[in-house]
Amino acid sequence: MAVVRQLMSAVCAAVTIIIILVTLAIISRTGKELIVVENAISSLSEFDLYADKELEKFYGRKDEIGLIAEAAHNVCSHLRTVLEDIERILNEIADGNLTVDVEINERYYIGDLKMLTGTLKTIRSKLTKVLKEISDVSSHVNEEANQVSSRAESLSHGARNQALSIHALSDAVENIEQQADTTAKYAELAENENIQSHRNVQQ
Repeated sequence: MAVVRQLMSAVCAAVTIIIILVTLAIISRTGKELIVVENAISSLSEFDLYADKELEKFYGRKDEIGLIAEAAHNVCSHLRTVLEDIERILNEIADGNLTVDVEINERYYIGDLKMLTGTLKTIRSKLTKVLKEISDVSSHVNEEANQVSSRAESLSHGARNQALSIHALSDAVENIEQQADTTAKYAELAENENIQSHRNVQQ
């Protein structure tokens, strides 16, 4: 009986040690996995949207670690998709395409992200309004510029005509002065001849 008791005690001790070792192994493995999950969550908190790469080996597991990994993956995936769509929309707007469809991927915007679709629509609407107003002002400025150009051309034409008239008047005055000089010379010559004639008669 003593031998049986000793044997049973040894078996129990061995089983206990095995259980302890297995438990420690499980705790050690779980601890390492939790560290990986913790690091991924920490990276995600800093908006590293590819933090879920380290969690791929946990996908499909039904325990808590698997559920956390799947949840982190879903968050990263949705945020990446939303940011890519926002980038697409903003790039189209930057290239001048204000007809870009901001609703085609509306299903990506879930939960509180839904407000982003409304914001994007508002941005597009306001930019369209501003550009229309700029276009209207530009058209008005062009019309005013054309009117100013027309008036300037008319004034320039009038100034040219006035300059020609002044030049013609100056020529006429110069001709009159020349004719007056010629008449004065003829008058002086006639007077001299008349004086000479009187002298000849008196002699």
